[in-house]
Amino acid sequence: MDRPKRSGSALTFLLRAGVTVAAFVWLLRWVDLRQIWQAIRRTEPGGLAAACILYLISFVACCIRWKILLKPIQTLPFRNLFRWFLIGAFFNTLLPTTIGGDLIRIHEAGKAIGNWPRAAATVLLDRMCGFTAMFAIGAAATLIILQKIQHPLIAQGVLAMLIIFSVAATGFASQRWFNALTAPLKWFRLKALRTAAQETRDLMVSYGKHPQAILLALGISFLVQALNMWLFWTVAQAMHLNIPFWSVLVFVPILMTIAMLPISLNGLGVREGAAVVLFGSVGLPAAQAVSLSLVCTLIPALSGLWGAWAWITYRCKTEKK
Repeated sequence: MDRPKRSGSALTFLLRAGVTVAAFVWLLRWVDLRQIWQAIRRTEPGGLAAACILYLISFVACCIRWKILLKPIQTLPFRNLFRWFLIGAFFNTLLPTTIGGDLIRIHEAGKAIGNWPRAAATVLLDRMCGFTAMFAIGAAATLIILQKIQHPLIAQGVLAMLIIFSVAATGFASQRWFNALTAPLKWFRLKALRTAAQETRDLMVSYGKHPQAILLALGISFLVQALNMWLFWTVAQAMHLNIPFWSVLVFVPILMTIAMLPISLNGLGVREGAAVVLFGSVGLPAAQAVSLSLVCTLIPALSGLWGAWAWITYRCKTEKK
């Protein structure tokens, strides 16, 4: 049984690596590496440092949000949550998707509270709060500046993502919708997955007894998403890129969503290709769009270095015990 699972995982990794390589090959047909490097070299250190500070504030805010969602179940020390987030950031740089760190959080929180499904529910709810704020900002910005968006497909894409997310969120809120959305799992003999999804839904619905925790988590989510977009804008200004601020509000949610799709290695290549298309619609050259995406990706990746140190020290402590 282990060998087929390993071969399947290896095949999935190779397919995602192939998509990443293919995306960069396509990009290099239109962009010169020297142009990308020149754009990155022009980045002002002060602006880059400011972006790193914004990311640190956002990172801490995410830890606080998760602590709030965990509180109705069990109060855990903030330092533990911060450590698990750091370790998750490290594994995000190693695993094929940007949500690999969530598995680390579920694993560690599950051990701490002695309940894996509840830990998974808090992490999923944490993600949903973030998605809600991100899509709300993107959709609101799209509707406000709809006339300025030259390509209708971009506006349609943002609104389509909002609709898909709203349907999924409704599925968790309504048992009838949930049964309809998860019915295909029965057809493909994935009853165990549907059962796990049902348990997660029941746990999330139980948070209705704690509306204050949900409202606080949503409020922090809007702050986090605002900081992420401010980070993107700060990097663009540090690189002397001439893009309108509204483009950040509309395009960043799309780029972040694409990065989470399990079709490439951490969204690399695919995200940069999307950046070329999106920011190209407002006149930004392809090389500068790729450079902007890579620098904004590098900043969170740096937290993975601290995460590696946190993981090593954590493993040493647990082995001594």
